[in-house]
Amino acid sequence: MLGFKNFLEEQVEVESILKYYPNPREVKYIRSVRHKLIKKNPDMKPIGDDKLHVTLAGGAGWKKISSKFKDVKFDDPNFQLEFEEPKKVESSGKVSWYMKVKQQRQLKDYVTDLLQSDPDPKRVFHVSIANKTGKVGDSVANV
Repeated sequence: MLGFKNFLEEQVEVESILKYYPNPREVKYIRSVRHKLIKKNPDMKPIGDDKLHVTLAGGAGWKKISSKFKDVKFDDPNFQLEFEEPKKVESSGKVSWYMKVKQQRQLKDYVTDLLQSDPDPKRVFHVSIANKTGKVGDSVANV
């Protein structure tokens, strides 16, 4: 378990995007689903456990306000995320598999409460679990 980034640090981090890193229990579930998916789709490569994340805010709206939150330590969500079955998405030559968060409204409310705004109103909360290379940047960003 100590290999998990989020086990040692906060689960919500401000970077070029606002990220939520799944907790160890969530990662364990995602890993089991991802393993089955890769077995059925050997052309896909898994995204590493330490790279799994849910983008909470991104895009132009986030860029406008992100500097205000540079050194802010956010409270983690007070609820366990649950995920739908994986789906495949293709866009601009990229192919990836993702799992949508079941609590879309709850997570939207959480982000709006944290930021006191909704900088990314069309965001669909999900975690990308596999793509052609295994590199996070090679996943389809918006599902």
